[in-house]
Amino acid sequence: MAGEKYWYAVHTASRAEKKVAERLKAAGVEHYLPIRVEMREWSDRKKKVEVPAINGYVFVRIQHNQIVNIRKVPGVAFFLYEGGVPAIIPDVQIRTLRLMVDTTDSEFELLPECLEPGQTVLITRGPMNGVVGELVEVSGKHKVMVRIQHIGCAMASVPRSCIEVLPAGSPASNSDQ
Repeated sequence: MAGEKYWYAVHTASRAEKKVAERLKAAGVEHYLPIRVEMREWSDRKKKVEVPAINGYVFVRIQHNQIVNIRKVPGVAFFLYEGGVPAIIPDVQIRTLRLMVDTTDSEFELLPECLEPGQTVLITRGPMNGVVGELVEVSGKHKVMVRIQHIGCAMASVPRSCIEVLPAGSPASNSDQ
C-alpha cells in the first residue's frame, strides 16, 4: 500500500496549468492535463489553440508520501481535499475523463458540489476565510452570492471554488448567522 500510486487533483495558480504540467514532466512525475482545441479569433486572424479542458487543475499520479514534493512545484496552489485529506481519484474516473475530453468539445469544470440557494456555506479561502453564511444565489458558473448576517446582512460575491457546503445540523450551520 505504501508504494502504490494514486491520482490526485492539483489546483494551480491562475492560468498556470501548462507550466505546472511542464514542470511535473521535467521532474518525472506522471501527470494528466486535459487539453481541448478551440478556435480563437483576433481582429487580424483566427487560430486553433490548446486550452485546459478543466481550468485550474492538473492531475498527478503519485505515492502519498510525494504530496509534499508536489506542493513545492512552482504554480501548484493546493490539492483537492475531501474529508481533510487530499482526495484520491479512482483510476476509472481518470480514464472516463480522458475519454470525455478526447471525444467532445465541451468545457468542464470541477465544482465543489451541487449548490442550492438556502444552503449554509463556509468560505474556505480569501479575505473572508472562515466566515459562515447562507448561499443566496449561484451567479453563472464561477461566482456565488453569500448572505452574511454577522455584519448587518451584507451580501458577498465569492468565487464558487472558495466555499464549502456545511452539512445540515452541523454546529456552524446552526449558529446564529
